[in-house]
Amino acid sequence: MPRATALLRDGSAAVVEEAAATLAPSAAQLPADLLWDLLTDPQRPAVRRAGHRLLTRRDRLTALRAALLLSGETGPRLAARGTADATARVRELAPHPWLTRPPPTLDADPARAAELLTLAQEHRTALTEDVIRLLHDALRPTTSSQAASRPASSGPPAPGAHTRPRPPSGRAPHRRAAAHSLPGTR
Repeated sequence: MPRATALLRDGSAAVVEEAAATLAPSAAQLPADLLWDLLTDPQRPAVRRAGHRLLTRRDRLTALRAALLLSGETGPRLAARGTADATARVRELAPHPWLTRPPPTLDADPARAAELLTLAQEHRTALTEDVIRLLHDALRPTTSSQAASRPASSGPPAPGAHTRPRPPSGRAPHRRAAAHSLPGTR
C-alpha cells in the first residue's frame, strides 16, 4: 500500500485519480494525516480531489468535515463539489416525516461540533442558511425533554388508504361510465 499511496502525489492527474479509485475501498485503513494533507495540498486540485474522495469513504463526521473544507476551495469546480457534498450530507441528517427510520446521528463531541459549525459559518456564502440551520439542529444534543415533546410518528399510511375503493371486478367505476358517454359509442 505505501507504493499506491505514493501515487496520490504523482505528477499526472490521471494517475492520482486512478490511485484514489484503487485505494477508495480501503480508505478507512489509510493514515488520516495523509488524507488531510492531500485535501489541503496548496498546488494541485487533483490531489485535493483525491483527498476528498478518500476522506468521504471514512466515517460520517470526517466526510462532512472534508466536504465543508472543500466548499471553501478557491477553485470553483472543487468548491461546487464540496458544497454539494456538504449539503447532501447535512440533509441526510434532517428528520423527514415520511421516513419511518430515524435520521443518522453524527455523535460529535462539543469541540468537533463547534468546529463543524464554524466551518459552515465561514462558508455561508456557498451553503444556504437552511443547510446551516439543519447542521446546527443535527449537532444539538437531544435531551429527554426534547424527545418527549416531539410528536410521535404514526408511520406510513396503510396500503390503499389514499385510493378509491374498487368494485369487485377490479376496474374503476369511472372508466366504465366514461366509455358510454363518448360521442359515437351509443
